[in-house]
Amino acid sequence: MISGQIPLWLVDGDDRIAFVNDAAVRVLGYAGDEELIGRPSHDSVHYKHPDGSPFPAEDCPITHATRRGEPVVIERDWWVRKDGTMLPISIHCVQMEIDGRMGTAMTFHDQTAVVQAEKERRSLEVQRARLAEVRASRTRIVEAADAQRRHVVRDLHDGAQASLVRVAMALQLALKDGVTHEEMRGFALDALDDARGAIDELRELAHGIHPAALTQHGLAAAIEGLAERAPVPVAIDVSDERFPESVESAAYFVAAEALTNVAKYARASRARVTAKRADDHLVLTVEDDGIGGAQPTAGGGLAGLADRVRAVDGTIQVTSEPGEGTKIRIEVPLSTRAPASAAAEDDEARQSGTVLIVDDDAKFRALAAIMLRSRGFEVVGESTDAASAVKTARACRPSAIVLDVNLPDHDGFWVAERLNEAGIGARILLTSATATDVLATTLDRYGIVAFIAKAELPTTDLSALLR
Repeated sequence: MISGQIPLWLVDGDDRIAFVNDAAVRVLGYAGDEELIGRPSHDSVHYKHPDGSPFPAEDCPITHATRRGEPVVIERDWWVRKDGTMLPISIHCVQMEIDGRMGTAMTFHDQTAVVQAEKERRSLEVQRARLAEVRASRTRIVEAADAQRRHVVRDLHDGAQASLVRVAMALQLALKDGVTHEEMRGFALDALDDARGAIDELRELAHGIHPAALTQHGLAAAIEGLAERAPVPVAIDVSDERFPESVESAAYFVAAEALTNVAKYARASRARVTAKRADDHLVLTVEDDGIGGAQPTAGGGLAGLADRVRAVDGTIQVTSEPGEGTKIRIEVPLSTRAPASAAAEDDEARQSGTVLIVDDDAKFRALAAIMLRSRGFEVVGESTDAASAVKTARACRPSAIVLDVNLPDHDGFWVAERLNEAGIGARILLTSATATDVLATTLDRYGIVAFIAKAELPTTDLSALLR
């Protein structure tokens, strides 16, 4: 009697199963060999493809080879178990005389573990590639934020600050002894003009950082404001629905940059902005009737938009054929995919939005907690020093940590190093109340996603950094 650990069966000259050993019966899910012996080989285990479509015997290379008496070696094929599920296998067939006629002896090996390992490896490769792209996008976002901060400082210095200096000078002159009424009136009028100009410049500057309309009234109101200030007519079709803060912020700045490009380069006579929910995504499009030909370049506005959209797991498509205008379309997910179980859902929620605040300034911790909760994060703990921060992080395992550089016992880099050693995969956002130069290479070495000054936290898209 032939038996053993390797699945084996014999097929006679009519392609009928003449023998099946116990290993083959077990792998194919049958109760005994009597359920298989005498049945057509192909029609029993090879009659459909993995996608469910029929697999006729005349198309089967195994059937053709065995009937010609040729050996067959197939590293990956799929057979059908008794219950209809598919089984990945490797096959080895050799010619053999059965009952006076040439048949086939066939061994096969269950490849389920191999297929699963390949699937997991591919999934891991995709996740690694996606993580690398997200990290690169976040690095570029941080660099862009640094450049924007320098731009804001320059604008303040050359614009509003200069106007306010002139206000002070005019008022000082007006208060000098010997100034006539008419001269005083002239100085006051000049000061009033400069003060109004400074107010307008500050309003525009604050609007560029994060418009109040977006926070208070939502995407529709904020984009209507963009359209009103645009130099070309802009048609608006934007849902009044409120979306997550990070989604609204990404969509708003895409629209702002796109309309700025329309004004600067497109030579368009009109533009259109639409934003609607499509299933579980927000879809925003900005299109114009200009000259087209827009091309993303390294460091350019379109590349910056792509980074911003990818940072919130979105996609962006730019269509800009010469002479046919430009269309920018983004899709941003509004929620994560539903997990397989309630436990997985709880774990995913915990991992995507729980924050530990580490700072020895009680007032800052209180304000930071209010700000984070308003943006959808759950504050799971607070620590005042480095040692307790590591202990708390190990206990509550937050998905993110807002970490002060300067702590009473150790600095924030010491905390980051201890957490890395402990395998705490939290996103660490480093902060400081003082101006601090931190190299990007230093942040990367300690696994820190970004450094943001405390004063800039309220205007920073924390969702892009901490989720």
